[in-house]
Amino acid sequence: MELYQVRYFLAVAHSLHFTQAAEEAGVSQPALTKAVKKLEEELGAPLFLRQGRQVLLTDFGRVMREKLERVVAAREEAEEAARQFLKPAEIRLNAGVMCTLGPKPLLGFLDRFRLEHPNIELHLRDVTAANAVEKLTGGEVDCAILACPAGKLPAPLKGKRLYRERMMIAFSRDHRFNTQKQVRFEELDGERYIDRLHCEFRSTFLDEVGGHKMELSFPYASEREDWIQAMIASGMGIGLLPEFSVLQPDLARRPVVEPRLYRSVELAYLPERETAPGVKALLDLAGRHLWPQAAGD
Repeated sequence: MELYQVRYFLAVAHSLHFTQAAEEAGVSQPALTKAVKKLEEELGAPLFLRQGRQVLLTDFGRVMREKLERVVAAREEAEEAARQFLKPAEIRLNAGVMCTLGPKPLLGFLDRFRLEHPNIELHLRDVTAANAVEKLTGGEVDCAILACPAGKLPAPLKGKRLYRERMMIAFSRDHRFNTQKQVRFEELDGERYIDRLHCEFRSTFLDEVGGHKMELSFPYASEREDWIQAMIASGMGIGLLPEFSVLQPDLARRPVVEPRLYRSVELAYLPERETAPGVKALLDLAGRHLWPQAAGD
């Protein structure tokens, strides 16, 4: 007895029509009829009464339908159990993403990771420059995408460079910088500056201000990127924003020169987590992915 014979028999038993059963099974009617006749021969008794175009189950056929339905159900249950047992185990990967990172350079990378590793469930968690090391060492995240001035990660983290992005001066559309193609650092002297408290570039920027012996006023400070950009756009001050930040439509920006300011975006991890399956897969793809290039690279 073959399973296909059983399935053909059950299809006819359900529809009581050989032609319809053949269509549902996706085979020709002669092939289905031949398989049912062979099953009857193997079982030793007719399964159907054929009275012209009418088809009825025999008493033997009704008994066999009940038994063979159980056979098919048991077979399907066994196949599903085998699939569940043999399929790759689900892996949960908690990846931190710094809140100052714009999503645009990362979306294609994350989507490609999902396609290449459907068994890895990726969860993105917020991290900041201040708490990233704590969240990694505490096991809250397995790895983290961090922005670092000069590409310097805090100890004990290791990292893989993803891309660099320019730091830009953002301002309102009616600001004097809007007529320029770029802004020299010394031209920031005397400006009102909206202080981005979560910005990992903050101390580097303030060191540059001090080194140029410039004076800025700091009328406002916020941890929220949306509020910072809204205040800049309304003319309340200027701000330093990464190249790939999500921008409000009424915000203008120009690259900073003399010196040019860049930050490096790194995939950071603890050395002992480098070979963990999820982290290893993310690192491998990071090395193959085509990342954006900052101007001047």
